[in-house]
Amino acid sequence: MLRSGAVAAVAGTGVVGATTPVSATGTQPGEVQWAYDDISCAQVDSFHAPPTVVDGRVYAGTTCQHLQVVDAAGGTEVDTLYARASTGRPPAVVNDIAVVMPNNEALQTFDQNPGAAGEVDWEADVGGSVTTVPSSPTVHDGTVYVSNHDGPAYAHALDLWTGEERWSYDGEELGSSPVVVDGMVYIAGEGGVLVALDAETGAAEWSLTTGPTRETAPTVADGVVYLGTDDGAVYAVEASTGDVSWELTLGETVPTTPTVADGTLYVANSDGSFFALDAATGDEEWQFDTGGWPASATVVDDTVFVGGQALIAIDDGDGSERWRFDEGVEEHVLAPVVVDGTVFVAVDNAPQDGLLYAIDAGVDGSSEDSRVLLGTSGHHDGWATAAGATRPSTFEGSGDEDGDGDGSDDSESGETDGDDGTGTGDDGGSSGDDGLPAPGLVGTLASLGGATYLFSRWGQEREDE
Repeated sequence: MLRSGAVAAVAGTGVVGATTPVSATGTQPGEVQWAYDDISCAQVDSFHAPPTVVDGRVYAGTTCQHLQVVDAAGGTEVDTLYARASTGRPPAVVNDIAVVMPNNEALQTFDQNPGAAGEVDWEADVGGSVTTVPSSPTVHDGTVYVSNHDGPAYAHALDLWTGEERWSYDGEELGSSPVVVDGMVYIAGEGGVLVALDAETGAAEWSLTTGPTRETAPTVADGVVYLGTDDGAVYAVEASTGDVSWELTLGETVPTTPTVADGTLYVANSDGSFFALDAATGDEEWQFDTGGWPASATVVDDTVFVGGQALIAIDDGDGSERWRFDEGVEEHVLAPVVVDGTVFVAVDNAPQDGLLYAIDAGVDGSSEDSRVLLGTSGHHDGWATAAGATRPSTFEGSGDEDGDGDGSDDSESGETDGDDGTGTGDDGGSSGDDGLPAPGLVGTLASLGGATYLFSRWGQEREDE
């Protein structure tokens, strides 16, 4: 096993030329700066969601009952957030609040302010159940947005600081991570629908029938919403009206969230074909064969980074490969995020052990594409700053909502105010890190089926777009 914090002298399979500049860490493009695998539970130890990188910390969901927090510079463990279930959705981290959506559980927030105990501040029932894994959360202007396919309600908006529900939506079955742009919330549903909701009220502005999806999120750029579907279609939809600007077919299922940078749409299909399309017209600019089921891409300057069977860096000008990294990859490289010239990426090797890597990107900047900048399936500080709201002076954090200084809200049920239950989920039971869902119906089924039950759920639970 690799030791956390160690700088691994491991290179990818791509060839790095002798004239390639060496980074400040002493590595070359495609080489490992550090690798982390120090997660442990009774079931399979693997990373399970794309990373979120904020304030020098990497937040990574696992197949265990916790979310791992690792120092971005050195790869050492900083914190462990116990969520009572595996975390197949990347968290949103804004104003030192980590918003976490565990599989089959209540939505949870953890105070990450310096000195906080890393305990749950509030919980809210947003539809997580034995059959439903709600979306990864999105935060905008002090509101948390999340959706599910097993309502009603199918979408929720909650106060970031208290968990109090601001509105819910009962119309169409949804399930994708919400995307919030210019006062509108865009969400897709696996049954084949894309909706636009008013961010303040939840009122439906428009709805479009599409092909079915795998609950992958849309993305938005320059007033256009982009969405891929299971029947291989890609839609470009006017954000204000819901009118289709253009539509094309890529031949196979589009299983991941598309992303846009500098007028180019990047999207892949399930046979491993990765496309760069003119975002305005849908015309193909270039195509690249990733060799297997892809993950969503991210873009920095003139380089595109895409996961899948390997982490691949692609020249945005002509679609040629710059370097490839597949060390320790047995199953799937999840969607990457780049911060200050380092690619942070999780490898989900379930049922084998997974890895979290920091890899020299060969560029100086950070992710600048719509997926990351809108906080969809992993994000960095750029989105966290734009999406945040002022931290209330009355917010004590670390569960100390009653202000008594003992780090507890004096409630066994996770209520934030102790009287009306606002912002609570069900009790959920033990926070023991044994890799199984919490007691109750979820825990009972998991204990009956053991690892077989969990393996059958992983395909739905993991968000690798």
